[in-house]
Amino acid sequence: MHLIGRKAVVLLAVAFVACSDSTAPPVHSTGFFLSDINGRPLPTYVVPTDPTTTVLLGSLTLDGIGHATMVEERRQQSGTPLVLTTAYNYLINGNDVTFTFQVPCPINA
Repeated sequence: MHLIGRKAVVLLAVAFVACSDSTAPPVHSTGFFLSDINGRPLPTYVVPTDPTTTVLLGSLTLDGIGHATMVEERRQQSGTPLVLTTAYNYLINGNDVTFTFQVPCPINA
């Protein structure tokens, strides 16, 4: 390959990499499912100091526009089920993912 051809290929590769946005969320939805807590398979207790609250399932969904939804199903001490759904914003920067609440907590929460 001639020197001019090599320079063109390198320039094209640099332009392609430089024009990509590593902080952008994925362009499609991605889902994750909770399989264990600290090596304990589900269903399992949340913390050893409260073995009466049991996590039955958990999932995290990332959409393609920077929103995340976490769903957790628990069985309370009384035996009643409880579903917790929390909405987040997320930002991907290289290998780091940062989550923030979509609706901030009130000051006196």
